[in-house]
Amino acid sequence: EMEALRMQEEERMMTMYSPTGMTMNMPQVQAYVEDLDDYLEKLYEEEMSLKVEATRYIAALARNTETLEALLTHETIVGALARVLREDGRKSIDLATNIISVFFAFSNFSQFHQVILENQMGDLTMRLIDLEVKRTEDRLEASRGKKLDEHTHRRMELASRKQDRLLYVCFYLLLNLSEDPSVERKMKKRNITVYLVKMLERRSVDLLVLCVTFLKKLSIYRENKDKMLECNIVEKLERFVPGQDVLLLVTLRLLLNLSFDPTLRQQMVEQSLIP
Repeated sequence: EMEALRMQEEERMMTMYSPTGMTMNMPQVQAYVEDLDDYLEKLYEEEMSLKVEATRYIAALARNTETLEALLTHETIVGALARVLREDGRKSIDLATNIISVFFAFSNFSQFHQVILENQMGDLTMRLIDLEVKRTEDRLEASRGKKLDEHTHRRMELASRKQDRLLYVCFYLLLNLSEDPSVERKMKKRNITVYLVKMLERRSVDLLVLCVTFLKKLSIYRENKDKMLECNIVEKLERFVPGQDVLLLVTLRLLLNLSFDPTLRQQMVEQSLIP
């Protein structure tokens, strides 16, 4: 049974790590590389809806490996996307998600990582994650103790789903970039571990699997493991055992890494995760 789970996880990971393997229900549109300059022009419009529309089409091109090269070789499109994200990313979650999706597609290929870093996308992505975490905390604080009507509840659910999509591509982009140890060390200084542990409170299985996988990668270093201990990671992981098959398996693998620490191992005993 465990072997079947292992094969299921590896199949899922292969899908997730492919350039088109995003599983967070990204909007699908038909885009044409011949219209790339038209999409670029809309990035300079004042109206936000036009920028969102343009980035949606560009993101669609990025998801297709056959048109990915056209984006990378275009004289101005990459720099223009980074500029728009820097200036307007806080104003529209759809805009931010579309642009990060483009750079996520680039990040699936190691040879393009330098382009991403030159456009300071690591820094911008960390800033977006911090912003969305604070927005979630503010939203929860504002609704605490209040009885929400159906309309408000639906609106909050929609906002949460949009956040999940953005956070998914943000963390996935950072996970791909972290294959460079020097880049991973910079992420550690920006508290990537703390943000990942915070994600364990969310409900999206895709996002949870991704973040637990990222935490497992980070957990082999003592300073990251110690930060996980400070964040009460065992208590947060406990709800995934037992649970959804793939999430359960990646959680067990993370717990295995953490179990070499006596304090964390004792916490697992107290949570009845190990006898």
